[in-house]
Order: sequence, then structure tokens, then C-alpha cells
Amino acid sequence: MFAQSIQWERLSAFSSNPIHVLHATPQRGTLFAWSDSTALLRSTDNGASWSRISTGFEPLRKNSLPANEIYALAGQDSGLVAVMTRSQVTLRGIARSTTGGAAWMTFGWNKPYTPDYSDLLGGYQFADFTSDAGKFYAALTTSISGSLYRSQDSGASWQELGSLASVAPNRFSAMSAVSVRGDTILCGLSFPYRTVLRSLTAGKTWDTASALPSVGSIDKIFLAKGYALAANGNSIMISFDAGRTWQNRVLSSSLPNLSITAITANESAAFVGTTQGVFVSRDSGKTWHQENNGLVNQRITALALTGTMLFAGTEAGMFHTALMQTGTGVPLGFEKLGCAVFPNPALSALTVTARLNAASVLRLSIINAHGNVVINRQESINAGEYRADVDVIYLPVGTYFVRIEAGTAAWIEKIVKH
Repeated sequence: MFAQSIQWERLSAFSSNPIHVLHATPQRGTLFAWSDSTALLRSTDNGASWSRISTGFEPLRKNSLPANEIYALAGQDSGLVAVMTRSQVTLRGIARSTTGGAAWMTFGWNKPYTPDYSDLLGGYQFADFTSDAGKFYAALTTSISGSLYRSQDSGASWQELGSLASVAPNRFSAMSAVSVRGDTILCGLSFPYRTVLRSLTAGKTWDTASALPSVGSIDKIFLAKGYALAANGNSIMISFDAGRTWQNRVLSSSLPNLSITAITANESAAFVGTTQGVFVSRDSGKTWHQENNGLVNQRITALALTGTMLFAGTEAGMFHTALMQTGTGVPLGFEKLGCAVFPNPALSALTVTARLNAASVLRLSIINAHGNVVINRQESINAGEYRADVDVIYLPVGTYFVRIEAGTAAWIEKIVKH
């Protein structure tokens, strides 16, 4: 389990500049951030250092029109990422990278960008942008109608998914949020109120959730492992049946006027950004606790997770915290993987053993007390006994965590390096 109160630290690279957009590719530890700048900022070392990226975005500008805003980021650990840009409220285009942000290509909507490409898209605006399993999803909306599009070729072309209007409470449905996990897609609507559209078939067929308990439009929606979260103003709602039915949860009875601004989750916890800092749940969204040590109840503008760190963008800079288990155990959402790690304490080398019931890709990571991965291995293993010797003689003295993950099973062991 996580420590019961996480500690936040300010990232000095951003000073007190407001952060508007954040995105992370979890296992790679690559982060992207956009502040008050025409450049996109990128970190490849889990937020320790940042570089400016501007090449690849210039073709989206036109003469005297205002500079682009970066509206949304989406991407995968494969290195495929995309940026949706706009000027004021109109679409400008898509910039995409297949190299984790090192090099970019510019695309418009449905076709490559050309100088005469229209900024407008039939009056539609982007409502949300996300990715899953190498595919991108874009929710477009007007004040009275909306559509969901998917790209399966790195953003070069897009197809509309089904007829969502046919299952909405009426034919006028404005979209506000989308989340995808596997074949499950949830689309929150800003109109009609209290409505989520749902597909369990990767967009082939759709139905509607039962009326949500909170009155109003859906501002944010997030599919986690085994549950889903949706936000409406200051209300957080949870579903344990893939978005079919929903229950209200209370973030804070003492802060009735806070608003929810961001949602994310990993296998161990769910995190909600608000106008009064960050709330954390370690029981799949059933109960919540405000954890703002070092954050001073900042207004959160964005949240992003890598495998070891949580990043919070605020109106006064960026903060981060190491997400580290306090001891030995099975990460939430995983089955138990039978493992042994010895000797402990270790001086120069560790031996790790595990027993796999089926062939799998095994990931072995050693993580320091700050949440940084210092050793990372990945290999395909057949069923049976696994053994690895790991050289740790060069690691500084201190506390570390060995994480072994194979398919749906995992194990974490706390060790001491002498």
C-alpha cells in the first residue's frame, strides 16, 4: 500500500508558471507539458530535466492568426504520441510523433495539412482526446451534437464510430469527455445532463448508462482497472460494471464548493485533482482523502502518472511525488506472483526467483526511495522457474524496492542496500 500521506515537491524547472496540459507515457517515464509558451516541453528522465520542442508545430500557424494552443496530448509507451492544437476555440490540426516526441509530423483532420486547409471543422470543436492500445480517439462536439472518431493509423486518417445519437436520450447530444480501455468506451455528455454513452464492443454497438446520480454534465471520465470514475462539478461518481450504473462518492464534506479538474489512476490508487489540491483513494474510489503536503491546496490543472511518479500541474507551477509502496506485497489489481529476493540486506548482488504458471513477458525493476527506476529489465520467459542475478554494487546505500511483474501477477519487495 502507499504511505497514507504523500509528500509533494515543486519542480524548479517551471518556477511559478501555470501548467495547462500534462501527459505521460507510464513505463517509459517520458513526460510532456505545456505552459504559457509556443513550445512543448519534454522530459525523458521522469521529470528530472526538460527540453523545449518547437519543430513540427510551425506548419500549423498561419500568417497573422494567433499562436497555437496545445489543447490535448495522448500517447503510448510504444513512442507514439500526438498533440491536438487549436487557435482560441477552432481546430488547427494534429502533430504526431512515432519517436516519443523526438521528431514530429504535422497533420490536419482526415488529411495532411496544406496551406489552404480550413481551420474550421464544420463548426465542431474538440471536447476530448485520448489513446489506448495504439489507437487515438477524438470527441468532437457543438453545443447540440457530438461525434466520436478513431484513428488506427497513427493519426493519419479518422473514422466516425457508430451512430451515438441513436442511443442518446434525444437526438441532440453534446460530448464532453471520453475514456477507453480495451473494448470498453465511455463517452460523457454535456447535454443531455446525467448521461454516459457506453460501448463494450470497441464502438460497434452502443447503449446508455442508467441516469447518473449527480445532476449536470459530465466534465471528466476515466476507465481504471475494474472500475470507472466520472466527475460533474464537485461530484465524483463511481461505476463497478463498466459504466452501466453509477454511485455518488463524497470527496470532502467540509469543502462543498470545490470543483474537480482532473482524474487519473494506476493499479494502486486513484487521484482526483480539484480546485483545492489532490484527493487520493486506495480502495477503488470508495473513500477519498485530501493529500496536499507541500502542495498548499493549489488549484490543479492537470495530473499525469509514470510508473513511479505522480505529477500535478497547477496555476503556480508543477509538483511531483514519488509513488512508492512502503513494504512487501501484491500491488492492487494484480494476482500474487510467487517470488523470492535475497540476500536482504544486499551488498553487491541480488538474486531474484519467481515461478511462472504460463509463458509471459517478465519485467523486473529496482526503484529507489524517490520513485526513480534505477534498474529495468524485460524478457520473455517460459512457464516454470525463473532466476536472475542483479548487480547492485554501484547503487548508493539506501532503501530500494524490487518489482517483478508477469502478465496479471506481480510482487514488490522492499530491500536495503549496504
